[in-house]
Amino acid sequence: MSARDALGWGALGAGLCAALVFSIHGAGGPPSINPEARPDAAATEAKEDGIAVSRELAARLGLKVAVLAASSVHGDVHGFARGLDAGPLAAIEADIAAARAAAAASSAEAARLAGLAAADQSASRQAVEAARAQAAADAARLRLAEQRVALEYAPALAAMGDGARTTLLAAITRGEAALVRVDLPEGANAGSSVRLADGGTIRLIGPAAQADAKLQSAGMLGIADGAATRLLNAGRIRDVIAANGPSREGVFVPGDAVVRWRGAQWVYRADGARYVRIELADAQPVPAGWLAGTGLKAGDRLVVHGAGALIALDRADDLAQEGE
Repeated sequence: MSARDALGWGALGAGLCAALVFSIHGAGGPPSINPEARPDAAATEAKEDGIAVSRELAARLGLKVAVLAASSVHGDVHGFARGLDAGPLAAIEADIAAARAAAAASSAEAARLAGLAAADQSASRQAVEAARAQAAADAARLRLAEQRVALEYAPALAAMGDGARTTLLAAITRGEAALVRVDLPEGANAGSSVRLADGGTIRLIGPAAQADAKLQSAGMLGIADGAATRLLNAGRIRDVIAANGPSREGVFVPGDAVVRWRGAQWVYRADGARYVRIELADAQPVPAGWLAGTGLKAGDRLVVHGAGALIALDRADDLAQEGE
């Protein structure tokens, strides 16, 4: 046996022993490996396109393979919420009530004078026309007052109706609710609610009427209640998180398939009897594993048990090359 071969096999034996330390083993424990044993030349071969492992050695190493499935995940989107002053909204509601009363009174007066003029001419045509003009003006002021809710706050708030807004204002006055503006990055789907980073949730009711002057973000109008109310009184700003940001597509990689080596995370894809090492360069952590977007695809066969042993073979090959 040449000095090169002896060094290579000695490094391989040391690498297989190291596999017992960082391999991912099942309940049955690690396979029994005799450091004095020498696998035959066809058993393992380290090359740039992967490691060729015989069926017998794969069984000894306890390699298990699973087929990858497509998956997707919604990322968290971070933004901020600002408590709004409900005073102007209360003033608008008062203007609406006053304008509605004035419009009703002037409309009734115009109808009364028109009836008198038609009956016995006790009301002049000029008086009737003046009453009708006043009724039209009061109706216009009522429409403007009602439109201010949508123009200054949000169309969705105007669509709630007078009764719902009155109830909301009463809750805000009692400290049981807060009117909030939420700003999230452009393109994020805000959904139906967001959560505060320090506790509580905000129910979003619709797009805000105006963009933020500094950030130029569209913004959403929301209502906070419960624990979030005390954190969002008028003028206060809090971080918020929307858990349904843009969707990311990829494949789900079980956590047991991933090993760390040289400061990076790796997996092994099984291509027949050859095992190709692939770095998880842009994987995103998800429950029980990772979402990989590049390097892997649905249908790939991935080593989910025994990847540490394959890393040991890689290390053995490196040691052999360094010795040479």
